[in-house]
Amino acid sequence: MKSRLVFFLALAVLLGAAVPAVRGQEADALGWLNRLRSARDLAPLALETALEKAAASYAAVLAAAGRLSHRDAEGGACLERYRAAGGSAARAGEILGAGPDLAAVTVAWEASPAHAAAALDPRWTHAGAGRAQAAGGEYWVVLFAEQRVEGFRLLHQPDGYLVAGSFRDSAAAQAVLLSGLAAVQPAAWDTVRREFRFYLPAEAGRLYHRLGYRTEKGDFTLTSAFYPDLAAEAAAP
Repeated sequence: MKSRLVFFLALAVLLGAAVPAVRGQEADALGWLNRLRSARDLAPLALETALEKAAASYAAVLAAAGRLSHRDAEGGACLERYRAAGGSAARAGEILGAGPDLAAVTVAWEASPAHAAAALDPRWTHAGAGRAQAAGGEYWVVLFAEQRVEGFRLLHQPDGYLVAGSFRDSAAAQAVLLSGLAAVQPAAWDTVRREFRFYLPAEAGRLYHRLGYRTEKGDFTLTSAFYPDLAAEAAAP
């Protein structure tokens, strides 16, 4: 019964992008989130497929376990689950909740200063929600990410991978991509538009890649991190 159901909440934020349609109650969760942000004059968050996929999968795990935890059975946190789902942003976070229905969970999130602060972080650009039914109620996961690259593209091509986009930060003076520990030279770099293009060989698909930029002073900022095999989209024929 609703009156006997105990509410659980949890949140996490960790460091480490076409908006498809959202379905069902997950759309209601993102609607709540963007209404909350709009009331504070914050930009709405776009749906990211990798966030939605990771959130749905983890909600099912939590429902099966009957408890909330930001660490899964292997000790992984939201950033690892996001990476495994093909995510590329360097920073991700999550809020967790359980209750009789979405309305009750969102009320509890808003009443929690820590959860409300996570949902209202102005740096987030994308989100995804997941829900799983359990005895007496529902388990909810909302995942957030900060995409610092405009139009990020990671395309799987016949001979390798294309990595392209443009940095949002005007301080970006040099594009940097590390394939494992090795630096990759950009195939193209536009200093005015801050647009970059890199090509990776097929054998780099399983390596961990870190994308970012250096400022004129040489300071490095990480914007994205990914495994090409997991995050790449197929190139158009």
